Amino acid sequence: MENWMFAGLLILIAWFVKDWLSWDHLAFTTTGDEAMLLGAQNAFLGKSQFQDLSGLVIGHAFLERLLFSMVANDDTAAVRTWASFNVDGQRKVCFTSDIRGICPGFFNNVKLDGANTWVLKVFAALPGTYNESNSFFTTSLQMQGTTSALIDERKTIWVPHQVDIFDIQVPKGMVGGELQIFEPHDSEERARNPTNLKYRGAPAYVEAAEENKRTTMPGNAYYTWTDFSLPDVRSVNSARRVSLVLEQYKIANASYPYTGELEIWSEETPSTRGIFAFSAVLFGCGGAAVGLISARQAIQNQDIVGTLFPVIAGAAAAAVGGLAVAWLFINAAWLITSTLATALELSQNYYIYSPELTAWFVITLVLGSLWLGIVQSFKWYLDRFVNQEQREEMKEFLNSFAAGEASVTKRSAAAPAATAPPTPASTDAGKDTAPAPAAEAGSGSGSGSGSGSVSVSVSVSVSVSVKGKRASKRD
Repeated sequence: MENWMFAGLLILIAWFVKDWLSWDHLAFTTTGDEAMLLGAQNAFLGKSQFQDLSGLVIGHAFLERLLFSMVANDDTAAVRTWASFNVDGQRKVCFTSDIRGICPGFFNNVKLDGANTWVLKVFAALPGTYNESNSFFTTSLQMQGTTSALIDERKTIWVPHQVDIFDIQVPKGMVGGELQIFEPHDSEERARNPTNLKYRGAPAYVEAAEENKRTTMPGNAYYTWTDFSLPDVRSVNSARRVSLVLEQYKIANASYPYTGELEIWSEETPSTRGIFAFSAVLFGCGGAAVGLISARQAIQNQDIVGTLFPVIAGAAAAAVGGLAVAWLFINAAWLITSTLATALELSQNYYIYSPELTAWFVITLVLGSLWLGIVQSFKWYLDRFVNQEQREEMKEFLNSFAAGEASVTKRSAAAPAATAPPTPASTDAGKDTAPAPAAEAGSGSGSGSGSGSVSVSVSVSVSVSVKGKRASKRD
């Protein structure tokens, strides 16, 4: 039996390793024969429509936060997701959301027939030292076109069917800042090394930036923007370069249920009450269980106060600990995120076998160390605050609880046998099985009266409770 269990465990481990090392599958809805530039249209919107759309984008808090993070991190270009939605969430975006102004002029005019999922992004850039670079294609932005629709489907990356880029703001006198479109040479390598420059080749098209310009490309194309410089920078508002990026997907019917209806950026900070409540309840239940185990003796003695006090005290103390853990979790999330991001970034340059394998190894090592620390902390708690007798009681209680009805049945069947009077013993002289001299203890006369019978039952029960002591035989 153990050999079969060991073999099954090895097969399960092998399957996990194979699944872990397998690459993601790219799902294309394009044929691959499309031109890398499907269209470039200047003055795409009317003047009033463009003013309304640009006012919405430039005045929105999302762009303000994006530019603030770029300045804080000393970045010159960034692309961030503003909203993602499917057909079911389209009505909410266009009628009830705070970005509904994108629909009349932009979204309704570029929406692709047959598309059922969309991801709206914002590209923002600030001036740099492009005029001092040695190449016309200098860029500090990683290659775009490698992201997927926000769907929860393992090992499948959906590639957009079409990408539309719309220039919102272009600084006057800008040098550089062109849109570069590249052909996808190796689709599988694209998933493995999306930022590796050697897989992009030379740009197939270079489009100059111009306000109110729409550029359309197939979803399987790479694209990025070159850096730019300005002769005079007076303020961030006048020097920024802003564009909308709309990725349009044609998700298969089998995968569509995994798409999100609507995920939109919000300036409101998510409430943490749920985290605190969940942590307090979870730890409180655990503390109550520990208190119940420690009050086992009081339960057997039917001591209500002695039973309730450890349970209530354990639940209250554990709930306070749960609140502390929730606070640490909320405030330490950025540290964990930054640590993982740093590990992933380092694994791109310093890795063994592959960046992905190295990153997973580091993450597994960290999680394993964390789990080992939790186990050792619990062991230290038991050794420090729980004595040997209490540990044995806890162990016996858990074993009895795991036994279930079998343990209860055995105990209930054994209880009557321990208190029932034995059968009258034989009067043979050679057998030492006679009952205790109850007659003398009861009446002192040795008669077989009713009071003598009662005395016999009492004396027998006492003799049984004294661990096998034999009563002397009397005629």
